Formats: sequence, C-alpha cells, structure tokens
Amino acid sequence: RDQIAPRLRALPGVATVQFRSRQQVWAEQTKNYSIDISGIPNQMNDTFILTLSDPEQAGKIAGTVRGWSDLVQEVAVPEDELNGVRRIANFLRMIGGIGGVILLLGALLVVSNTIRVSVAARRREIKIMQIVGASPWFIRLPLLLEGLIHGVLGGALASLCLYVVGRSVGTLIRDTVPMLLPYGGPIDAPSLALSLIGAGAVLGAGGSFLSIHRYLRVL
Repeated sequence: RDQIAPRLRALPGVATVQFRSRQQVWAEQTKNYSIDISGIPNQMNDTFILTLSDPEQAGKIAGTVRGWSDLVQEVAVPEDELNGVRRIANFLRMIGGIGGVILLLGALLVVSNTIRVSVAARRREIKIMQIVGASPWFIRLPLLLEGLIHGVLGGALASLCLYVVGRSVGTLIRDTVPMLLPYGGPIDAPSLALSLIGAGAVLGAGGSFLSIHRYLRVL
C-alpha cells in the first residue's frame, strides 16, 4: 500500500486515489447477496480506486499500472461504463450546442422586434429630427444604446440562470453519475459570466444596428 499509493497519485490524469482493504471490499460484496456467505473465506484483495481528471486516459493509465507486476495483481477498467459516459457527454454537448444556436437566434429576434417597436413608437420624433437636419447617427445612437443595454441585461440574466441551473445539475450528476464530472471540467464562473455579458452586448448592438438600418429606411 505505502509503495503503490504515491506512484498512483503521481500518474498524469489521476485526480484521487482511494484505498479499500480486503476486509472492506469483502464487507461491501457480502451486502450484494441475499444469502449468508459470512462463512466463506475472504477471497478479495486490497484495492485502489482511481478517479481520473481525464477519463480518456483510462487505457493509458491502466497499461502503466499493469506494468507494475511486482506490486499489482490485477487492473480492472470499466470499459462499458466509460463508453456509456462518453456517449452521454457527447449527447449533452450536442444539446448544448443546439441550445446555444437557438438562444442566439432568439436573442437576435427579440432585439430586432424591440427596436422595431421603438422605431414605430418614436416615428413622429424621428421624422421631426430628420426634418430639422439631425444626422443619421444622432438618430440611431439612442436606439443602438437601447439594444446594447438589452443585450447586457440579457447576458447577465443568462449568467444567473446558468449558474443556478449549473449548480443544480452538477449536484445531480455528482450524486447519480459521478463519472460524468471529469468530462465537464472546471468552469470559471466569472469568465463565463463576462463572456455571456459581452456576447449579449455584441448581439444587442449588432441586432440593433441591423434593425435600425432596416426600419429607418421605411419611415
């Protein structure tokens, strides 16, 4: 035990190492049987359970540990479980990508409609400014700022929702499918929030610019 544990922890891709004595493993196994097997001799070995920071390295790590034949008797890799986790993780990534595209299109539509309503509501004021010789940018700037503010607020709201949902989903995954956690990797919440707010600002300003250019021409 004292020889193996430090070497396991030093392997790249290993996040945690847990030790189970043969008595602990046997006690856990006996709970899985409905009949009394307490009289059967303990056939288990001392066991190390590894949690990987990158599950894709499971095969490489297993090969390395199998090379320690003077210390290790057997290495078990749950290939079926890992393949299932990979499929789930890839599916979640696909759903996330599709959801992001839908949210992007939805944000552009909301900003476009908001600016259209604003232009229609201020039709008279805009006409007066055009008559008195106001420059196009003087007319457009307030509407651009309005779209920018909408985008920033939308990004902030999305960050808050993502934080709440992410914590809930993370807790659910940790309690039910902990093997999925390494596929997600650590999330830098402040950077993610700033990215969403920045993206919202760009979408808001860009959507406003396109909408203003379109709707002001029909006045």
